[in-house]
Amino acid sequence: MMQLTQNQRRIAALLLLALVVAVLYQLVLGPLLNRYLENSDQIDRLQHQLAVYQRVAGDLDSQQEKLRQLKASNPTVGMYLTETRPTLAAAELQQILNRLLTRGGGQLVSTQIITSPTTDALPAVAIKVRLRCEIDELVQLLYSLETHRPVMFVENLLLTSTAQNASQRARVTRRTARLSRSIELPSLDLRFDLVAYTVKGGT
Repeated sequence: MMQLTQNQRRIAALLLLALVVAVLYQLVLGPLLNRYLENSDQIDRLQHQLAVYQRVAGDLDSQQEKLRQLKASNPTVGMYLTETRPTLAAAELQQILNRLLTRGGGQLVSTQIITSPTTDALPAVAIKVRLRCEIDELVQLLYSLETHRPVMFVENLLLTSTAQNASQRARVTRRTARLSRSIELPSLDLRFDLVAYTVKGGT
């Protein structure tokens, strides 16, 4: 067996030590270092997210106040019917019309819901209206519809007279057990479609 010199033994020992260190690094130190680096990256990400959440939470009150101000200054507030389902929205539209007629005068003859499928971003709700009124009541009604909120539009307006002239009005007689009296009919017969809009989302 060949005897190694002292220098050769030192070199062999260094090589053996290097081999042990390399094996130890591959089996133990390497995986631990990789895990540490991964954990460090994850910790950095979590700390960044935490800082963002803390900043958002600290600014929550001011953001809510800004949101309230934006809602208050929204020019579309009150422009749409409050109901979103078509049938309920049509009933709401009829109630608005009844209130306006009660306030300004006019005799409602009939209303009919107009059903028409739509894919618009703002679905339209419409009712067909027939009523009788005088000219001053008509002016008041049109003004009320024009300035009302929610916004409403009059379409397909048809106006006819129920009398031959201003001095000759049709009269209908109501008879009771003791009394006979005549009631003057309004001079104008008015028919139109009343249209309003709802926010999309109802079915």
